[in-house]
Amino acid sequence: MGRKIIFFFIFLLAAALRGSLHFRQELIPGVNGGYYPLQVRSLLENGRLGFADMPLYFWFNAFWVKGLRGLSAAPAESWIMPVVKTVDSLFLPLLLIPLYLIGRELGRAGGQRWLPESAVAVFAVLAPWPLMFTGDLQKNGFAIPFFFAFLLFGLKYLRQPSRGWMLAGLISLGLTGLSHFGVFVVAALTLGLGLFFYAPRRALLPLGALSVLSTGLVALFDPSRAGRLLKVVTELFRRPALLGPVGPPELLGYLFSWLLLGLGGYVWYKHKAKLDAVERVALPALLALIFFLSFPLIDADYARRFMLMLFVPQAVLCLFLFRLLSPRLGNALAVTLLLVCLSFSPGVIRFKEPVITQAAFEELESLKTQLQLDENTLVIARHGLEWWAGWALHCKTGNEKGVDEETAGKYRQVLFLHQKKGKESSGPMAADNHPGFREPEPPFGEMVEVLDADFFRVYAWKGSRQ
Repeated sequence: MGRKIIFFFIFLLAAALRGSLHFRQELIPGVNGGYYPLQVRSLLENGRLGFADMPLYFWFNAFWVKGLRGLSAAPAESWIMPVVKTVDSLFLPLLLIPLYLIGRELGRAGGQRWLPESAVAVFAVLAPWPLMFTGDLQKNGFAIPFFFAFLLFGLKYLRQPSRGWMLAGLISLGLTGLSHFGVFVVAALTLGLGLFFYAPRRALLPLGALSVLSTGLVALFDPSRAGRLLKVVTELFRRPALLGPVGPPELLGYLFSWLLLGLGGYVWYKHKAKLDAVERVALPALLALIFFLSFPLIDADYARRFMLMLFVPQAVLCLFLFRLLSPRLGNALAVTLLLVCLSFSPGVIRFKEPVITQAAFEELESLKTQLQLDENTLVIARHGLEWWAGWALHCKTGNEKGVDEETAGKYRQVLFLHQKKGKESSGPMAADNHPGFREPEPPFGEMVEVLDADFFRVYAWKGSRQ
C-alpha cells in the first residue's frame, strides 16, 4: 500500500475520532471549550474579539460561519458551534501533509522505510498530547500544522537555499504566530536554534531581529502576552516541575523525550562523520529543542505547556532516526510510538467532557430571563464555566482572577455564579476541591443571594454600585 493512501487513512481516522469527541455531545469538551464559540460570536457581532488573543483561528471560523449563513435562513449563531467543532476535528490532522512531505524530503537522501514513517504519522495525530488539544485547546491544534510546515520549509532551505523557501518558512512562522502564542514561541525557538547551528558566528544579529519581530507581532494583538514574553526569563525556573507533583502525561513525555535524546545522541556519535548538511543542522537543533522543552527544572506551568508541543519535534526527530538507525532499532522505535498511542490515548479520550452537563447548561440559558442583565452587568464564574455563562447569558463574564477594587466601580451590578451540581463527572477537573477551579468569591464585601435554582445560585456583590 502506498504511503499517500496510508497517510490518508490515518487522516480519516484522526478526524473521525476528534469529530466523535465533539459531536457525541451538544457542548464542546474541555475547560476552555466554551471560549471558542464565544470569541467567534463576539467577532461576528462586534467586529472584534471579546478577549484579547491571537486572532487567526477566530477569523477562520467566522469566515465559514458567514459563508454558511449565506446559504440558509438559520441565524448565524446556530452555525457557530457546528463550525467550531468541525474545524477543530479536521484541521490538526492536516499536519499529516507537511509531515508526509518531510518524510519524502528526508527519503531522497536515503531509503527511508515507510512502515516506521506510518508509525510517526499515527503518533503525530493520535498520541495523548495532540488529542488533548481537542475541544479544550483548539488554537494550539490550529497552529500545529503551520509549525510542521515551517519545519518542512526550513529543511528544504537547508538542502537548497533560496529566497522562495525562506519566504515560505517565514510565512508559516507568521501564520503560527497569528494562531497561537505558545506554539509560536516554540517555533521561534526552533528557528533560533537552527540559525545557531547553521551559522553560529553570524547568528547573533538574526537572533536579535527575530526576538524583536516576534515580540512586536504578539504585542500587536495581545499586549499582555507580549509582556509575559519579556518576563519569561525571570519566571522560567521559578517553581521547577521536578519538585512538584508530576502527572502521567508529563511523566510519559519526559520518559519518551529522554529515550529520543539517548537515541539521538547515539546516532550523532556513531554517524557524525557521515551526516549530510541538513542533518548536521537539523539533528542537533531538534535534540536541543527537545532537551529544553523537557528540562525538568523548568517552572511547572511552563513545563506543562511545553510538554503538549513536544510531539512536534519528537515526530520529526523520529524521521531522522529511522533513516540512521539499524532496522532492528528502527522497528523497536516504531513499536514504541504505537504503544504510546494505544496505551495512553484512550485515557485522554475518556476524559474529554464539557465542564457542565447539558441539563445544567439548559438551566443556565433560562437564567437570562430571570436576571436583569445588560451591558453594565458582569457575571463572575469559576474558570471554564465563565465561557459558557457568557455564551448562554449573552453578557460580559470573567473569573475571580479579574475581580479587584476597580471592578466594583465599572459595572452597575456584578453577579457571582455558583454551580451546585451538574459539573464534569469524570476527568482531572471533575473534583470540586480542585484548587484552580473553585466557585468564585469576591476579594472584599459581601454576596447577597438573588436566585437559587436547581443547578445554580446567583449572588449580587454588595461591593459593586447598585
